[in-house]
Amino acid sequence: MIYRTFVPGTVRPQGSMKLFRNPRTGKEVASYSDSTMAWRNTLHLELRQWWDGRPPIETPVEVTLDTWFARPKGHFGTGRNAGQVRPSAPVWQGGYPDLDKCERAVGDGLVDAGVLLDDALIVSWIASKQWCEPGQKAGAAITLEVLDAHDDC
Repeated sequence: MIYRTFVPGTVRPQGSMKLFRNPRTGKEVASYSDSTMAWRNTLHLELRQWWDGRPPIETPVEVTLDTWFARPKGHFGTGRNAGQVRPSAPVWQGGYPDLDKCERAVGDGLVDAGVLLDDALIVSWIASKQWCEPGQKAGAAITLEVLDAHDDC
């Protein structure tokens, strides 16, 4: 069984939590950045709506994750070439964020939304970071392939 969806938005990594001291209590508290939490909330809402109350997957899965990022203004021409990608612009999105941390956010999002019982069920990732073409939405294309737990490798 194969499931596909697209979650629009600015893909953010889920790295390490940041420690800060609560000014009222004086206790140390760990938290993700606001942008990471906004992406996780978007993932949760979109994936939950897409999954539509089905029971979570309880068997191994392969996840394909294609992330699409908006190009910076410097990648585009000016004047009569406005809106066209410069020939010198990079083909691949080879900068921030780290792809493995984007995978981590999506894996946790799949669990939080009730799509997967546990992200330990992800036995294979196929992932990429790409620049959007003009007019294309930024976001994450997610494909889940449910694997037969008894197939030979």
